[in-house]
Amino acid sequence: PVPGVLPNAMLPSNNDYKGGFSSALMVKDLSLAMEAAAAAENRGSRYPLGQEALKLYRDMCEPGSKYSGLDFSSVFQYLMGETSAKDIKDIPPKK
Repeated sequence: PVPGVLPNAMLPSNNDYKGGFSSALMVKDLSLAMEAAAAAENRGSRYPLGQEALKLYRDMCEPGSKYSGLDFSSVFQYLMGETSAKDIKDIPPKK
C-alpha cells in the first residue's frame, strides 16, 4: 500500500488511493465476517484481529473522513499520520 514501490504499476497507492476497494466496503465486509464469526463462536472461534481491523476501518470511515471513499490500503496513510512516501524512504532501517 506504499506509494511508489512499483512506480509503473496501476495501483491505488500510486493514484492517491483513488479507485480500488473502498474503505467503506471494507467496513461492510468486515462487519459481515464478524457476524459470521459470532454465529460460530459457540464452536470455540476466536477472531481478535478481525475485531481490531473492523474498529480501525470504522474509525477511518467516520462521517466526514476522506478515507471512506479511498482504497482500503489507505490505512497505511491513516496509520502513518499522512506521512508521505518520500518521508518513509528517508527513515533509516532499524538495527
